[in-house]
Amino acid sequence: MPHVFNSIRGGKKLVDDMNYIYEMQKKNADGSKTYWKCEIRSCKARVHTMTRDEYYTILKRVGEHLHNSCASMPKVRKTLADLKAQAAASQESSRSLIATICEKLDENEMALMPPSSYVSRNIRNWRQAKVSGPPNPLRVDLVLLYLYSTFWGFFPNIEGEIDWQSNYRSQNTGYQITG
Repeated sequence: MPHVFNSIRGGKKLVDDMNYIYEMQKKNADGSKTYWKCEIRSCKARVHTMTRDEYYTILKRVGEHLHNSCASMPKVRKTLADLKAQAAASQESSRSLIATICEKLDENEMALMPPSSYVSRNIRNWRQAKVSGPPNPLRVDLVLLYLYSTFWGFFPNIEGEIDWQSNYRSQNTGYQITG
């Protein structure tokens, strides 16, 4: 029976009965049908599914796969997605998180896991992205506009002319300037 799990990047992945992994391509207009494509870029295989109460039914298969399926790969992908969720939620060391996750995997699945140094680096990056501050502003004119308004008491309008109207309210700062 096909099932869906969240990928590391937040998208959805579908695993069919033959352990091929598909990524969501699009939905139809009313959202009843979902179109999936094989996650391997050069493969042209597609699947059409219908969703009912979180259960997916394969309606149609389009094309043939150009590669073999791997029975262990879906579990490895799901494990990495679960590891990302755990890493974001806890402050446990990355090596201990990897050790607890890898206890549940057998030898075939461990062979498909990326090296632990790569995974621990990814954990650091996921945590850093979660607690990072706001991005640097792309425009500085709002700050300059605020400085002009408080220091000189006027606002330049869109054409660059100075507007000397009294009781002018800045839309950017919310401060009211009286002149």
